[in-house]
Amino acid sequence: MEDLFTAHEPDASGGADTEYRDVITGLSDAQRRAVTHEGSPLIVLAGPGTGKTRVITARVAHMINERGIESDRIAAVTFTNKAACELRHRLAGLVGQTQAARMQASTFHSLGFGIVRRFADLLGLPGEPTIMDSAQRTRLIRDIIREERLYRRSLSTGIGAAVDHARGCMDSLRHLGMDAQSARSWLDGAMDSVDRYEPEDREARRAELERFEQAVAVYGHFESRCRERGWVVIDDLIMLPTKLVQANPQVASIVQHDHCHLVVDEFQDVNMAQIEMIRALCPPSERADVCVVGDDDQSIYGFRGADDRAFAHFAGIWTHAKTVQLTTNYRSARVIVDASNASITRAESRFAPDKEADAHRGDIAGSSLELVRMADDNQTGDAIASMLLQMASAGGKDFSFSSCAVIARSGAFLEQIARTLTLEGIPIDMRDKASPMEDEGARDVFAWARLIEDPESVPNLQRVLTRPPYRVNPVKLSALFNSYKAARALYEQRADDPDASVRDPGTLIEWVLERSEGEMRDRIEAMHRLLIELGYVAGEQRAVETITEIIKRTGVVHRELSDARSRARRISAIAAIIKFARTRADRFDAPGDLASMLAYFDDLDDRDQRLGDLPEDLVSAFEQDEPSFGEDRGAVAMLTAHSSKGLEFDTVFIARVGHHGFAPSGKGDDGDLPEGVEDRGDDDRDEKARLADEERRVFFVALTRAERRAIITAKLPKKPSADNYALELREAMGERMIERDVADVIDEDRAGDAVSRLSAEFKAISRVRDAFDQAKREARRDAASAIDAHELGEIARDELQARIHAASDRAAAVHEVLRTGQVPAWVDDEQTRGYAQQLVDVLAEQDAAGVDAPIYPGLRSPLSLSFSKISSYLHCPRCFLAESVLKLHQDDDAHRVLGVAVHKGLELFYKDWMRVDAEGGERPGYTELRNLVRGVYMHEWPREREIDQGKLEQLDAILDVYWHKMHREDAHILEIEREIQMPYVCDEVTHTMRAKIDRVDAIGDGWRVVDYKTGYPSKKLTEPKKSDQQMGIYAMVLEHAMGQPGPGSVCEYWCLQDGSVGTIGFDALDMKKIRASIDKAIRGMLAGDWARSSACVRERGNDSSCMILEAPGMAFLDNEAGENNPI
Repeated sequence: MEDLFTAHEPDASGGADTEYRDVITGLSDAQRRAVTHEGSPLIVLAGPGTGKTRVITARVAHMINERGIESDRIAAVTFTNKAACELRHRLAGLVGQTQAARMQASTFHSLGFGIVRRFADLLGLPGEPTIMDSAQRTRLIRDIIREERLYRRSLSTGIGAAVDHARGCMDSLRHLGMDAQSARSWLDGAMDSVDRYEPEDREARRAELERFEQAVAVYGHFESRCRERGWVVIDDLIMLPTKLVQANPQVASIVQHDHCHLVVDEFQDVNMAQIEMIRALCPPSERADVCVVGDDDQSIYGFRGADDRAFAHFAGIWTHAKTVQLTTNYRSARVIVDASNASITRAESRFAPDKEADAHRGDIAGSSLELVRMADDNQTGDAIASMLLQMASAGGKDFSFSSCAVIARSGAFLEQIARTLTLEGIPIDMRDKASPMEDEGARDVFAWARLIEDPESVPNLQRVLTRPPYRVNPVKLSALFNSYKAARALYEQRADDPDASVRDPGTLIEWVLERSEGEMRDRIEAMHRLLIELGYVAGEQRAVETITEIIKRTGVVHRELSDARSRARRISAIAAIIKFARTRADRFDAPGDLASMLAYFDDLDDRDQRLGDLPEDLVSAFEQDEPSFGEDRGAVAMLTAHSSKGLEFDTVFIARVGHHGFAPSGKGDDGDLPEGVEDRGDDDRDEKARLADEERRVFFVALTRAERRAIITAKLPKKPSADNYALELREAMGERMIERDVADVIDEDRAGDAVSRLSAEFKAISRVRDAFDQAKREARRDAASAIDAHELGEIARDELQARIHAASDRAAAVHEVLRTGQVPAWVDDEQTRGYAQQLVDVLAEQDAAGVDAPIYPGLRSPLSLSFSKISSYLHCPRCFLAESVLKLHQDDDAHRVLGVAVHKGLELFYKDWMRVDAEGGERPGYTELRNLVRGVYMHEWPREREIDQGKLEQLDAILDVYWHKMHREDAHILEIEREIQMPYVCDEVTHTMRAKIDRVDAIGDGWRVVDYKTGYPSKKLTEPKKSDQQMGIYAMVLEHAMGQPGPGSVCEYWCLQDGSVGTIGFDALDMKKIRASIDKAIRGMLAGDWARSSACVRERGNDSSCMILEAPGMAFLDNEAGENNPI
């Protein structure tokens, strides 16, 4: 048989060993101590730029390579799934792909979810518990409050306030690791001690505790009802494993054996519940092998429940812990390191108060700490823009805007700066993860959905009509809306007067249509026709089908897009809406239509309404396929301080620095809890001091992102003695801090006239409509400026009229160019004509870019591969993009249940069969198999759908065929549902190939690989070809995991509908051809080749998933006669 791995798997042992030795050799003394330490718990304090990730990876590799620890007994806990995947990739280079895959790298919640599923029966939960989202939580809490008659004294403020208070208390208690019973015990003790308070404080304390008592009562009912329904909240995945291990010695023995070697990253961000989970997994002892890594100086997530004294708590629990400090900063210049030391040492509470960093790079050429003194914070954008343009001019071809970052206190102030940079033609990259609901196309979809349910909704009708493709004049439309509102009010006022002769104004859309004419009427009529058609769809279909039709029929996927990044964001936003409608369908109220979806959406909290990660995404172990935009984005990174953590840039601008004014202020998550619930131990800081420390740490994080230059903008207080971060640095750094006034920074000559500023903006902006809106605002601003000047006596009346007239012409020209794409014939002023021509030119450029821009970028390398992904891509690249990357599944969930039930049921059956056989007991039979498969079927069936009895009959028939034709009592089963991953090299890049094999039997000296098929037994299955891709991939991964197959090894498709079997020998597989097809798919995914295949067109027509990305929707073309044709 051909060698399956020729030139396709790197020398895992030799290459990894060499890289491991290089890493170990390159460690500093402190890093080596952290990597090689054993024999006691370990705290690694790793400051900014000290090589934390390198140390964690090397420590795990050292545990495997030098200490001989089995990789599947090592758990590395990170704070994001992405970080866990990156750790595995790094580790693979040091210990090989197989060892890295076996190591448990996960988040706290993923780790807990695995334990919950493993011991679900002991927790009274189903094997796959439902992770609640905020809508389910809100609805359940609301029901409890009403049914149990709680919060009776405070319902005058509305049940919403009671729900918010109860939910806030419950979240805070979970962060502390307290369940309802623990909270009740604390409350009983607190109530007994109320009399110890001074008389003037006693009643206030009693009232506080009584309100808290209502929340605790809700908490208790909430926990019990969740268990009855098989529901958990995300924080239960921390608390439930902890409680289970504490209460069950047998479970504790198993779990502690499987996780006896623990490494925790970003430990400064944990809360008490997570610390208790670590205690349960790795109990305190002199030799406990638990290593926590982080930097308490970077603890900036108190508002999420993080405890800034996490390291102190750890040292108090694991009393034998040793501490290694990593203080050598390999990132930043000496002046940056010294400034960050000067700032953070003023914090009131630090785990290691004397810890200071030193700069490995010393004094880098051109390094500096700079302060720009602002007269007004609103000048910040102009100052930063001037400095960036000066840097670009001085640096020439060697300068890249991507070497710079702007870090601001808040997203709102960051956007203000971003607008100024855009106006100056400076490319920007907003790094904060944008909500899908911030996308204009996503908002359009929801506007259509709400308009379908309520055609009288003025905001939604206005949005639909004024947005593409209709673009109805918003001024005229608003006038019609106002006249309708007045007519409706008059009619309702006189409705009971029999003598009144006021006509019913009818519906809003009827009123608007009756009073529109010409082009405007044509556009409104076209929209109304589509609204009626979509209304019919909504009345007959589930929410996901209606949402999909809205997207297809309106063409929002392709509206107003000019470049790959904009297109990718739009498509991702649309995909998030479809994903929400599909994955939440079983949670909507009956009948699960569009109205049910919108009601459910309205019950989500603000965070979940952003449609970011769903709760189940937080515990997903799968790597997400991400688009690649290239390494150098050529744009200034725009970041909030919290989102900047972990990043580094040559030059960092830190905007609007003051006294405790850089970070957001306000209480953390424990704001709803009475005083004393949280045991603060020896922490005697009050709330104000704790917040001040956190805000200082946020500034520290921002400052330490800089490698060479840190530029601070600040409006200094008038009193030199006032507390202020900038003044502190001035005092500490002396002449090493370079100071300038904002007037010395801003270049007044660079602004130019309105036309040149507009031209610069167009070079940077990617959304055409935003550019036109900016042009309109500028015209309005010029008119307002003229009025102000006249009022101050600076200009005469004639000049006022002339300037207002010019501004009016410019605003009208903007509208006409946007509508027609041409310079209006009536424009006779040379400046306005030039202004309008620039708008025409930019439209033409954007249109050309839009034609050439790919529908979606290529994926980021390396890839996570599987047979299903490769097969899907080769069949239709665009369907693969829609289904595998964007998750736009259109298949009815009910259709897949039969296959899932058979596969899962057979897995459970044969695992039990093998276990009983090994114990010498009586093997399970057909009745047990049927019960298992039916049980899975009932669990997987969509909850909002009625059980399909026909499918159940088909299921029984399949099992009959299988049992009588394919089941063998003498089968020697080696593996059931074996998951394997291996490295796969294409074009010198190592990707990961994954496979899950249904079954492997021993036959003689060889193997039989079995893949169950519940679909139609086609010739492709019953007579597999030599180029069979699925079996080729299975052969690859099996040889990688289990060694060379023996003689007579075969791959078989077992067709369960009729009992037929398709067989091909391992030695008959054409691996060269199979690898070529895999390589073709990889290259296409990386290149962004998402063309729709002719096979997809023939087989599925307009019903394929990729049609969501294909549909152009409706457009309007303006011809010379002024007639508008909806196309």
